[in-house]
Amino acid sequence: MPLKISLLAGEDLQTFLAEAVLSGYQDCILVKPDENPDLIFCFIKNAIDADFSNLCKQHGIKCIGVSKSFFRLQKSKFFAKMFSVNNGILTPKLLSIECQVYPQVVKLDDAETAGGVGVVDSDAEKKLFTTSFAGKKYFVEEYLAGENFSPVIYYSNGKVLYLSSIYDRYNEFPPQKQEKFQALLNKIENALKNEKADFSAVFSVKLIWCNNEYFLLGYKFVPDLRESEKYISVLKNELLTILRCEGLLKL
Repeated sequence: MPLKISLLAGEDLQTFLAEAVLSGYQDCILVKPDENPDLIFCFIKNAIDADFSNLCKQHGIKCIGVSKSFFRLQKSKFFAKMFSVNNGILTPKLLSIECQVYPQVVKLDDAETAGGVGVVDSDAEKKLFTTSFAGKKYFVEEYLAGENFSPVIYYSNGKVLYLSSIYDRYNEFPPQKQEKFQALLNKIENALKNEKADFSAVFSVKLIWCNNEYFLLGYKFVPDLRESEKYISVLKNELLTILRCEGLLKL
């Protein structure tokens, strides 16, 4: 009997997933969420906010989607930063609001507000930028210059698995960068285990390579439209791996 898989995503991602991700997998069929699926991929913010993964758990359905409590890693930049810092993951240094060492990065805590990150070079620029979202929480970080790297990873049952990246140059990395990246993956894995993360999810992290170290800038569980094709490619290539990890296919 084929596996029944349901997809919860925005319209464009939903269409791509339905047409591209599962095409060619004869042992999988697409069904609606109310048609007793074996597995649900959830990439909808409203469903995550409604604790959809926990609802699936209560009904014995496997769900690839972040839990409501850990979705704060995407929604709150400051929460994500403190989560990383508390678990030994390098992030840009936190500066005081009054710091006058420039350039520096000003970040609005709410990650869902457009234009909430700005690089400023003076007190005047910082004042102009912060007044644009007066009354909202923000913080200031040191500015790091380096190479960006956005890996897509999969977390389930206390394990992190590297799937791919937005710009997949990993195999071209020198040994030092590969070692540092693997060490970072271990730290993310330990952080999620230490915080008792109880979900399975495909997500990306934004990194920057600076001073021979990887610094983590943010977490993303729901891809933007511009990132959708990469997620589709990752899911298409790694679907069988994910299904095996979830115990839905035998090794």
